Amino acid sequence: MGIHSVALRALRPALCLVVFLASVQLSGCGSPADEPAGEFSQAMPVQKPADSSAVAVTRSPKAMPDFELQDLSGRPVRLSDYAGKAVLLNFWATWCPPCKAELPDLVELQRTHGGDQFVVIGVSLDQTGVHGVREFVAERGLNYPILMGNEDVVIQYGNFRGIPTTFLLNTQHELERKYTGLVTRKMVESDLTRLFDGQA
Repeated sequence: MGIHSVALRALRPALCLVVFLASVQLSGCGSPADEPAGEFSQAMPVQKPADSSAVAVTRSPKAMPDFELQDLSGRPVRLSDYAGKAVLLNFWATWCPPCKAELPDLVELQRTHGGDQFVVIGVSLDQTGVHGVREFVAERGLNYPILMGNEDVVIQYGNFRGIPTTFLLNTQHELERKYTGLVTRKMVESDLTRLFDGQA
């Protein structure tokens, strides 16, 4: 079994820990703390659901790592392909309830704000293969790029385990905000307003 399979196995539905609150407190899916240690456990420590007061981290002075992943048609896509755009990078999976719950807000963010200055990008951590993800995306009417993730990009972005995990990058692709758990349109729009006002 390859490293990729071992790493993403720990994000399977049976191990999804969901605390999905009607008050839109944040929740996430991850592996339980008593899971046997292995390559995945060493690379990506358990990330517990966070409350709303812990959702954001301060921006990084350094640009986030570039990556190359395949889209749902098998074409290579790099973060640097979106140079000059703010990027909302959302790590998710089709089996994760809070990931699915936030999709309408992500669609609306792309519809309302997507363009020359901003783009939503989804990075799927599904193991079922591109065909299943492609069908899901079509059924849900997702209007933003979806890429197939792997262990390398998860490690590059902080060895997180819980999903959804979302990063807001500014136009220089420096970290502005990290959202752990369910993200809402209102949260992101507030940060986008601050981001673009600050660049004016």
